[in-house]
Amino acid sequence: MFDFAPIVDSYPVFAALKDKDTLKQFHISDTLEWCYGTIDIALEYIFEHGEPVFSCNEKATPFAAEENNSYGK
Repeated sequence: MFDFAPIVDSYPVFAALKDKDTLKQFHISDTLEWCYGTIDIALEYIFEHGEPVFSCNEKATPFAAEENNSYGK
């Protein structure tokens, strides 16, 4: 999970993302992009500054998703 509020409040280029409809209209390339690439953020930044999200049924480990993966079973 990534909280955009600090970035939106700190950097004017991200101000358009205060609008939830704009925030929802993203594109993933080598970055996360909005407004046809005029606003973007590196995926690495999101991974480094975001928080892992676990369901109630998952173990809180870095490999929880793999351990509970039912693909191919």
